[in-house]
Amino acid sequence: MSGRPSIEIRESIETLKDLMKAQKTILNQNKVQALYLLKSQQALTVRKTAELLNKGETTRRSLVENV
Repeated sequence: MSGRPSIEIRESIETLKDLMKAQKTILNQNKVQALYLLKSQQALTVRKTAELLNKGETTRRSLVENV
């Protein structure tokens, strides 16, 4: 497995920015931020996304699962 997510992010970058600001919990904000990083291509893999968010190995997959 390459670590590249096989999901399609339909929301625009601007929509994801707005959603990030609207989140009330850190967990939800991190999930939206992970999508933002992937959509904006600041991170191309889930591992890089987790690194940018300072999340450990055990939580990196949960960032994009069940979103």
